[in-house]
Amino acid sequence: MFVGGSRQQVLQRGHEIFRSGQSRDTFFIILEGEVEIVKELGGMREIVTIASSGEYIAEEALFQKSSKHSHTCFVRSETASVLAIKRQIFEKFPESMRLTFILNLLPLISENFAHASTIIVTLSKIGALLGENRETVLSLGTRILSILREPTKAERGIILMIENDASHVKMRAITGFQDTAYLNNRIGLNEDFIAERIVQKGETVNIREAEYLPRTRKVRYASRSIIGVPLKVRGRQIGAIILADRKGDGGFTPNDEALISIVAHTVGIAIHNAEHFEIQEAEAELKREYVM
Repeated sequence: MFVGGSRQQVLQRGHEIFRSGQSRDTFFIILEGEVEIVKELGGMREIVTIASSGEYIAEEALFQKSSKHSHTCFVRSETASVLAIKRQIFEKFPESMRLTFILNLLPLISENFAHASTIIVTLSKIGALLGENRETVLSLGTRILSILREPTKAERGIILMIENDASHVKMRAITGFQDTAYLNNRIGLNEDFIAERIVQKGETVNIREAEYLPRTRKVRYASRSIIGVPLKVRGRQIGAIILADRKGDGGFTPNDEALISIVAHTVGIAIHNAEHFEIQEAEAELKREYVM
């Protein structure tokens, strides 16, 4: 599909493809694997987006001279095959070859715009919730899960919060469950391999149908597929967002994973604040009862 003068590399997990502040002079196409674009603040990383096979990044490099990267990019998967095209090479292509190159990118551009639009809409909806009056973890968590289930096509959603002893989590908000008895269930991390991986080990989990169905170890809140990301506040683990059983075949996609990974930072802070609000309300109620 692509012409000569480019460079293809197979890179290992954690390899830095470009860094914030560096000259933006190379266009990248992800042939295999995944990369993550991150914002770095005070030694901490916040994922901005994830690009997977068939997607591209830093397209501005082909047309804008003297621009610099505003974020840093790392290889996310075990390995990633990346095609790099320098602007200087692209500028030397004949005009007809440039046109062919751009036309070949149009299907990717269309798909990426749709994905970007979904992220923007979801972030806007969640942001609107945070601007409203303070509320409980249950109320806020339920509304956040309802927002996330729509673009990811998840049948069910859960927000887990770590208990005081740190060896258990509690289902503080749920959506899509016919049995409301799941709400406030305590789960031992040693009894639930999904919660253990996400909450205790801080991993992002995305288990598709082909992998989940043959498993002997399953969790009772998912029957086909499951995706989950940690919730953190200032680097401290406080819980997890879990979505279960994507409608349709296959399971959750890399775009679904990118979406919830991107919103997890904001959701973590919001849920933490809601929990703090609950504590304040409980203390105020105790004081009122004491005065009376």
